[in-house]
Amino acid sequence: MNGIKFSMAARCEAAGRTNNEDNFQLTDNLANDKWSFMTDHELELGEKGALLIVCDGMGGMNAGEVASKMAVETIKEWFAAEHLTPKVTSSAASITRYIHKAILAADAKIKEAGKNDREKEGMGSTIVLAWIIGQSVFVGWCGDSRCYRFDPVEGLKRLSHDHSYVQNLVDSGKLSEELAFDHPESNIITRSLGDTRSAAKPEVKEYPLRNGDIIMLCSDGLSGVLRDREIEAVMSENIQSMASCRDELWDAARNAGWHDNVTIGLCRILSGCEKKRDAKRMQQPVKRTSIAKQMLIFFTGLIVGIVAVFAVKYYVPDLYAKIKKEGERFFKPFELSSVLHDSITVQYLFSKNDTLFIHIKNPNTKKFYILEEPVLKRDTIIQDTLVRNILVLTPVALPSPNQASILIRPTNSNAPSPQVRIPDEPESQLNEE
Repeated sequence: MNGIKFSMAARCEAAGRTNNEDNFQLTDNLANDKWSFMTDHELELGEKGALLIVCDGMGGMNAGEVASKMAVETIKEWFAAEHLTPKVTSSAASITRYIHKAILAADAKIKEAGKNDREKEGMGSTIVLAWIIGQSVFVGWCGDSRCYRFDPVEGLKRLSHDHSYVQNLVDSGKLSEELAFDHPESNIITRSLGDTRSAAKPEVKEYPLRNGDIIMLCSDGLSGVLRDREIEAVMSENIQSMASCRDELWDAARNAGWHDNVTIGLCRILSGCEKKRDAKRMQQPVKRTSIAKQMLIFFTGLIVGIVAVFAVKYYVPDLYAKIKKEGERFFKPFELSSVLHDSITVQYLFSKNDTLFIHIKNPNTKKFYILEEPVLKRDTIIQDTLVRNILVLTPVALPSPNQASILIRPTNSNAPSPQVRIPDEPESQLNEE
């Protein structure tokens, strides 16, 4: 025993779906092989530590449920007390290697099962686990199920990093965190267990623990409907009871219109960690705006904006008429003779000041794009380049001056890309139809 006291709580249900493909497991003591925990009880951390696991399955029929359960069961086998020898737990490096191997073993089992049963072919699962041992938490994951740490001073922080298409866009600077939340392709993951196209590539990281920390694991059924700031607001008001924190997060996800299975696993460090926080920072905790207050600010601003529009219209009619007239001149569509490529069609164009805006639609993806570039001259060719989630048109001179045309090329074109002008303040964003 190392004197660390903690409490736990968890919940896993179908929530927004008819069947539950999530699976989870918590144990407050890896030394006894009981794989159980007591909700909201003060517990003492054993020498082999405690473990939290969350898996989110994928696949047709019941395959997703099978895959996530298989992942959990494999981790339980690897974390049986007899396998957690001093050689495994002796150092951070050995613990990290062991978690990595355990996740790879789960990947291999799912692949083998899918190969032997055609009904379960293609099944897979995400995984995130947190091994609390000593004064640290070791987080291992593959996919987009998440691990967070909340503390009353620094707030909420992600300890895992999503393996997903949208996260790659964020990492490369093509998409902001704010826009990522509502991206229509946020469900596309780039790593998972059971993917027959490639070997699993889990990540494992170590983080120090401090008194008051709350470690939370969750599937994207929670993080997909609540933004991080909303999760933080709920947790900041429910730090004393993990059962209450769990229930409030659950209600918030339901009220946000959940559409997937939801799993939440929580563990709060009550005492015993030696690492101290900065005393000055402890005296000035982070101030957070509640969800209700955020909504009040939003609607107040909306109302003020509406009132301002009507005020201009009715009390300054000349100014309103001028604005309306200018807007019609700027935004009036005009005809375009274009060369269409790869089923991408131009809907209309309009000019504003010295900038040309092109509104196009790709029927295959059902996406609308608004593109901007300085007004085109005769005889120009346009190549599109994905920059900050905006298709920015870059003009290049055509060799022949005899005919004016516009060619929309797909972003995977092999044609050389000219220098791209990136707007400082983009006026348009990618939107789903």
